[in-house]
Amino acid sequence: MVAPTIGRIIGAYKSYISCERRKLSYFPITEKIWQRGFYDHIIRNDNDLNETREYIQNNPLAYLEKQRTEGDE
Repeated sequence: MVAPTIGRIIGAYKSYISCERRKLSYFPITEKIWQRGFYDHIIRNDNDLNETREYIQNNPLAYLEKQRTEGDE
């Protein structure tokens, strides 16, 4: 038996969550909840870990700011 890849594990997780979400919804779900693909990165040291944490913490705000500025155009 071949060990699963990270890509297959992530794909199975996304599939499971999507199916469960559809089961819980009263209405048909048409929008996508997952981005296509994913970015994997091996955290190699404390600095790398801190940068990753900062990115995760700030990313929602950066997304909202980008949406706001694109809406102003």
